[in-house]
Amino acid sequence: MEKNHVNSTKNKQPILAILIRKIKPKEPLSSCSVMPAALQILKKIPQFGMQGFLVLPQDAPLKRKDKNWYGRIQISTQKWKRIKIEKPAVVYDKTILRNSRFAPQAIPMRNFFDQEKIPRFQARDFTGFTQNKRSFFTLLSKNKSLKKYLPDTISLNEPADKIQLFFKKHSAFILKPTMGGKGKGIIHLYPKNNQWHYRYSIGNQKFTGILTSGSATSLRRLTQTLPYEYKSYILQQKIDGLKFQNRVFDLRVVFQRKTAKSNLELVGMTARIGKRGSVASNISSGGKAIKVSAFLKGLFPNERTAPKKILEEIHTLGTLICDYIGEKFKIHEFAIDLMIDTNKKIWLIEANAQPAAYSIFTLAGSHKEANQIIKNACTYAKSLV
Repeated sequence: MEKNHVNSTKNKQPILAILIRKIKPKEPLSSCSVMPAALQILKKIPQFGMQGFLVLPQDAPLKRKDKNWYGRIQISTQKWKRIKIEKPAVVYDKTILRNSRFAPQAIPMRNFFDQEKIPRFQARDFTGFTQNKRSFFTLLSKNKSLKKYLPDTISLNEPADKIQLFFKKHSAFILKPTMGGKGKGIIHLYPKNNQWHYRYSIGNQKFTGILTSGSATSLRRLTQTLPYEYKSYILQQKIDGLKFQNRVFDLRVVFQRKTAKSNLELVGMTARIGKRGSVASNISSGGKAIKVSAFLKGLFPNERTAPKKILEEIHTLGTLICDYIGEKFKIHEFAIDLMIDTNKKIWLIEANAQPAAYSIFTLAGSHKEANQIIKNACTYAKSLV
């Protein structure tokens, strides 16, 4: 039984509550994916005149008879103490709702914060929006300057004739869960010997096969064989991407606001390189992160101007994204993932409202950017008080 400890301190500084959730009830807090950044924010936030606590959904007086709030403080590497706290002044929402089974727990919690008029970031509407890949690509395609960076994308729920046209239009494509993440549920499709072949991975296991026909029906049947709960998929043009030492890669570009009233800015970028033989570059799938400057020099060892030109175009794209998204969503942080094809063209393939930026920059050795991520979270929280 977890004991509650009354916070006897008379500290009247406003409280920042970092809202997280555990995927498994018995999972230790230290294993949560957001913990590295959360710990750094908790250490730094006192410098901005605030107290910081971790908060789980059960720590708010949402369904309890008493109206007490509780927060978690770390007493050792693996141990946390639950103490009574004052009502938070700001909530940093680090819960992620890719899977609908977590919604019954987290959504009422978020609605409760709104009813209590407690400022909260990240924005719920934007988090859900970026997770819905179809909606995100549809919005960006309305901007002529951004559209040229987007691969052709349609929903698997489109009429059969449109799906058939997509087959004829592209030499290869990818089937992605509309609300997926971390590379899960992605299927690669390509023609061979006048038939459409597919391949996908589940953990360390790789699966291949042949579609019965190039049709929407055969694709839907294929998605139903995967051991995931995804209900909808998108079809996306496959980019003939460059390889780094025969491995797939992408570039993660991170943007933040320093305060609620400031503009989005490009904080930094890093290269994510998939493990050998993998079709995904995700760190969670065995990939690694390295500094972009070193990566581009290694990618173009005999071309002195190519790295500079690519970085310049990424900054141009970043400015476009900041202006366009910043006008529509009052968010603190998000990231985009980019690919570079064999013609050195840049493609925007993904967006992420919770990009694990601190962890990725730390893994890449980009400590200046990692520290800036934490500082910006603190100044943003302070601006909401």
